[in-house]
Amino acid sequence: MRRWTSNFAGPVEISGQFHCTTDGDGVGVSVWVNGQQRFRKLLGGGNGNPISDNFDFFETVQPGTTIDFAVDPGPGVNINYDATVVTATVRKAPQ
Repeated sequence: MRRWTSNFAGPVEISGQFHCTTDGDGVGVSVWVNGQQRFRKLLGGGNGNPISDNFDFFETVQPGTTIDFAVDPGPGVNINYDATVVTATVRKAPQ
């Protein structure tokens, strides 16, 4: 998991990508804002799941708001081959 904590109040754009390999049984990826899930996908592991997915949404933050980018072992709960690249950007949204 990676965490960003806001030091200002206002709208932000949260964007990026999760990308895993074709090996293994897949992974679960998610983005959380103050403990509330805002994005969730299953990647890889066959079963027709994509190996990458993008996210892009807006959120209003306050000082102390946390945004978490998480990867978990997915429904198979097998951690072998679960390496996942996470690219994330949090930027002030145009007003």
